[in-house]
Amino acid sequence: MKIAVCLSGQLRTGAMCVKRIKDFFSLHDVDYFMHTWNEEENYLRAKHKKRFGERLPINHDDYQKIIDTLEPKAALKETQILFEFPVTQSQQYSFAKSNELRQ
Repeated sequence: MKIAVCLSGQLRTGAMCVKRIKDFFSLHDVDYFMHTWNEEENYLRAKHKKRFGERLPINHDDYQKIIDTLEPKAALKETQILFEFPVTQSQQYSFAKSNELRQ
């Protein structure tokens, strides 16, 4: 049975987790699909000493590590759409985009 794994949203700690994701599905026939943003919230990058909520460009080395490790069938990285209400719409949009890539 083929499994589709749809990854979506901000990269955050994706580069640290990607090997574990690959290992978890190692016994299965998996296709990966990924949607992410060109920027992410700063709260996990305290070394930059920026304010919470400030947006920073993603680390392209981290992005490339995820691409190289998972070798997704399709991946899309775009400028984040910041919806006014509800605030979770960016997250839902990203999930929908990764699912569209699967289709």
